[in-house]
Amino acid sequence: MSQLESGVQLKPEELNQLSKSELVQIILTQQKLIEKLRIEIEKLKLSRDLDSTTSSKPPSTDLLKKSEKPKAKHDDPQGNRI
Repeated sequence: MSQLESGVQLKPEELNQLSKSELVQIILTQQKLIEKLRIEIEKLKLSRDLDSTTSSKPPSTDLLKKSEKPKAKHDDPQGNRI
């Protein structure tokens, strides 16, 4: 595993010591990573907007949106607040 793949950031002086082919390899690896992340972001954007009204998902999987208010409390049959 290269330093780039492991998440290690190289300092400018370290980059200056690398050969042209090593720098090209780093750039190609970064391009692949950027494309993977771009695709993941698009998938997340699409799934973020899906709920039971815009997909075949059941309502129980919907997340409570910040603009929605939780259900009001009510009395149970014995008169206790729930």
